Amino acid sequence: MKSIPAFFFPTTIVCIDDDPLILSAHMRLLENDFQCKCYDKVNEVKASLENYESQLNKIDFLKKIDDFECDNISLHSTIRLDISKIIEISNNKNRHNEISVLLSDFHMPVMNGLELCTLLSGHNFKKMLLTQTDNYKTAKAALNSRTIDYFANKSDTTEEIREAIKNLVLNYFCDISDSLIKTLAADNILPMKDPIFVKYFYDIIEKHLITEFYLIDANGSYLLIDNKNNKHVLIVHNNNSMDEFISLIKEYDLNNFDLIEQKQLIPFLGIQKEITDIDVKQINKYLFKSNKLNCKQPYYVHLIENIEI
Repeated sequence: MKSIPAFFFPTTIVCIDDDPLILSAHMRLLENDFQCKCYDKVNEVKASLENYESQLNKIDFLKKIDDFECDNISLHSTIRLDISKIIEISNNKNRHNEISVLLSDFHMPVMNGLELCTLLSGHNFKKMLLTQTDNYKTAKAALNSRTIDYFANKSDTTEEIREAIKNLVLNYFCDISDSLIKTLAADNILPMKDPIFVKYFYDIIEKHLITEFYLIDANGSYLLIDNKNNKHVLIVHNNNSMDEFISLIKEYDLNNFDLIEQKQLIPFLGIQKEITDIDVKQINKYLFKSNKLNCKQPYYVHLIENIEI
C-alpha cells in the first residue's frame, strides 16, 4: 500500500552502462523528473559512489526531550521529531544532489551490475538492475537477498522502467521517513497511511503538478511545491488538534466561533506559528473552509494555493 513520506523532492539518479546509446536513452527518459549522472565505465562510478555520503544522513531529525519538558508535556516518548529540520531541507539548494537510485546494466566489462550493487550494499540508495532473460534467476535471487531493490528486463517499455524508478525514489523517502513518522505517531494522530487520505493527497500531487513536499506540523499538514516553484499548503487537522485550538480561543468573543466549533472552519496560522504569534482578534484571516475526509479518524483539510512563504 502506498504511504506518504515526511518529505519528498527530485533527486539524482546514477546510471551505469557501457553502451553510450543506452545512457543517452536513460537521460532522455529521466531528465524531466530527476537529475542524472551517467557513467560508461564501472571504475568511474565505483570511485564516485564508494565514498558518497547522503546529505540526509547528516541531519539529526530526532531530539531528546529534557526532564523539564517531559514534566510539562504529555508525551509517550522522550524523543521528539524536530519538524523544523524537515522544513529546512526545502531551502537547501543542494538537496537535488541526493542520490536515490542506482540504475545499472547487468552485463558490463570489469565488473557486472550485480557485483557493483553488492559492493555498494552499505549505501541507502535503491539499486535497480537492467537484465536480459538469461539473467532472470540470478536477478531474482539478488532481489530476494535484498542486494538489489528491483530488476527490469531490457525489453520492458521505457514507461515501465520510468515508473519503476519513480516508485523506487518514493520508497527511498518512505524508508527514511519510517522512523520519523513512527516517533511522531507516538503522540499524534497521523494520516500518512490511511488509504482515503493517501489517495486524496496523491490526487492533489497529480492535479497541481507537485514535484516536492514537506511535513510542516504534527497533524500531517504539508508544504507543497509545484513544477513552477509555486508554493501551496495542505492544511490538515483532526478532532484532537481542533479541540485544542478551540480551547485556546474560546475566551475570545469571535464571530465565527460556532463554525470553528463545528469544524467547518479550520486554522492555519503559518508555518511553525502558534496562537501566541498572532493577533487573535484578526483570526478570520487565518481560517479556511474545511473539507472533511471520513477516514478511520476524521480529518479536516483545506488546500491553500499559491501562498507566499
